[in-house]
Amino acid sequence: MGSNCCLVNPAKEEYFEPGYLLGANFFRGFLGDTYTGIVLKHLISDLDGTLDMTGRWVGDPVILASSDSKAKLYDQAVTSFSNISYLAMVDLCGSEKILDQMVTSAQVSGHFLVHFVNAFSLVDPLRFHASIEDRLDENWQLRYQETIAQMRWLVSGIDWHRMARE
Repeated sequence: MGSNCCLVNPAKEEYFEPGYLLGANFFRGFLGDTYTGIVLKHLISDLDGTLDMTGRWVGDPVILASSDSKAKLYDQAVTSFSNISYLAMVDLCGSEKILDQMVTSAQVSGHFLVHFVNAFSLVDPLRFHASIEDRLDENWQLRYQETIAQMRWLVSGIDWHRMARE
C-alpha cells in the first residue's frame, strides 16, 4: 500500500492533502495526479493569478511529507497545521472544465462527493447553492448522508471550525 503523503509548508503551517481531490496521496503516484500538479503549480507560482492560492507559498519551503518518515512532519501537519485542500478544490472550480470534471467525479464517487460538498459549504456556500447543486443528480443529499454513515473516518479528522475560518 505504501505511505501517505501530503504537501507541507512548515513556514505557514499549512498542508495540502491530494486525497480530498481523489488524487494520489501515496508517494509513488503523488505528482502524477493532474489536480495535485495544478495545485502545486499555483501554490509556488509567482504569476499574478486569479485563484486565492496562486503564489501563496512562493519562497517558502515546500515538503512532500510522508507518514513513514522518522521526521514526523506528516503527522505534525495533519494534526496541527491548516489544511488548505478545500480552498484548493474551490479555487480549481473557477475553471468550468475542472468544475465539470469534479461534478462528474462527485456523481460517481461518494468519497469525493463528501469532500466536494464540504469544500463549498465551508469556503463558498453561496456559490455551491447557486451553480453546483443543480448540476449534481437529484439524489446527491441522500448519497452524501449514506457515505458519511458508512465512512465516518472520512470526516472524523476534519477541524470544521478552523477550516471554516480560513
